[in-house]
Amino acid sequence: MSLIDSYRNTLQRKREEVAKLTASKAKIHKKYAEYSVKAQKASEAANKSKSSSTIKTKLREAERFSKNASKEAENLAKIEAKISSKQKEVDRALRQVNDLEEKQSKKQSKEQEKRFEQVKRTLSRL
Repeated sequence: MSLIDSYRNTLQRKREEVAKLTASKAKIHKKYAEYSVKAQKASEAANKSKSSSTIKTKLREAERFSKNASKEAENLAKIEAKISSKQKEVDRALRQVNDLEEKQSKKQSKEQEKRFEQVKRTLSRL
């Protein structure tokens, strides 16, 4: 396996990691939204209720859902940090691939130019 293939594989692997993290972020965001909605509904139910025991129960539910939403918000922040870090790694890997491709292209161009000059010298001797 050549060095460029190794760099390309690394780049592909990093991009897949970013995609997985992004999918995970979407799931966490969905959970956060669900918990927020449930907390809001429980709070509204507590406000509408007349029974003190129902009010206490609904307020506890609202608090529990709010805590869960907060945990999901923390998880969301963590995953966004991971995505940012992985994206930097993707950018670095992409730069490596591009730099190596450019280096190889220049090398091939110089080799082709040398061959052309050799052919030109050979023809001029004839």
